[in-house]
Amino acid sequence: MSTLRNNMIQQMELKGFSPLTIKVYIFHLLQLSKHFNTSPDLLSVEQIRTYLHQTVAEKMQQVLDEPDGERPEDFIL
Repeated sequence: MSTLRNNMIQQMELKGFSPLTIKVYIFHLLQLSKHFNTSPDLLSVEQIRTYLHQTVAEKMQQVLDEPDGERPEDFIL
């Protein structure tokens, strides 16, 4: 993944991304790679979409499970 990572970093630097944004993007790229145990450039669009959906759904559930988290029923009038 070294070449892919280096290309991503170079493109983000050229576009003016902040160092923190680059660090976060690379972190998530590594998480994606670990999840599928392969280089991200070998993944299909569907695999990436499914992974992203699963990750977002898990984060949303964590927020809803927090004691102070907003729950859908809190918005029912």
